[in-house]
Amino acid sequence: ELVFCTGGSVTHYVDDKRYFLRRGDMLIISPECEHSFNAENPFSFVNVCFCAPLPRNIAPGKTSFFGADAKEIETLLKYMLSEGRDKKRGWEDVSRGYLEIVFMKLRRIQSFDGTTAASYAKCKEITKYIDEHLCEQITLSALAEKMFYNPSYMSRFFKEKFGEGFSEYLIKRRIDAAKELLLRDEAPIGEIAKAVGFETRSSFYSAFSKYMRCTPMEYRVRKQIDTED
Repeated sequence: ELVFCTGGSVTHYVDDKRYFLRRGDMLIISPECEHSFNAENPFSFVNVCFCAPLPRNIAPGKTSFFGADAKEIETLLKYMLSEGRDKKRGWEDVSRGYLEIVFMKLRRIQSFDGTTAASYAKCKEITKYIDEHLCEQITLSALAEKMFYNPSYMSRFFKEKFGEGFSEYLIKRRIDAAKELLLRDEAPIGEIAKAVGFETRSSFYSAFSKYMRCTPMEYRVRKQIDTED
């Protein structure tokens, strides 16, 4: 079984192990394992169950994808869902093809050499630092200093590994965090804006509207209606 987190965060329990998943994280679960999850915040995921044995050189457990890799995996899985929903001629073969590509991507990451593994570990360290300091005014220079890089190299490294610039990634991450808060409680919009690092209510509204095509309040009301339905 494959679980890929596409939004929010969730704690997944597999036998006696606990995995914290956020967007871009994939969990491979062996068929004999008992598993469940606990979500304190809203989250979304894609779940794929398959009857075939797990391909060679792929280990069960959690693997994290970043940047362009995460977007590509999410797109492939959405294509699989679309094929299963529409059930056009040959949909099963097409779905298997998408799943094989996902497994090849997974195998590539799990088979890192020493240099790539170090880069992968640095990406995890970067995302962890950003998430833990989201409410603060994080700058590229501060992040570079924390990672022991100079700002110029940090900028190039970030763009290469995450597929977008630092500022754009930070804004999107703050909006993702805001979406969770908008659904979790009835806190005022201005309070949520500050909690995820926006200095003003207006800058939060501007960024949220740009990426979500609606205001924070419209998003909250829309999701509440969807839940009631």
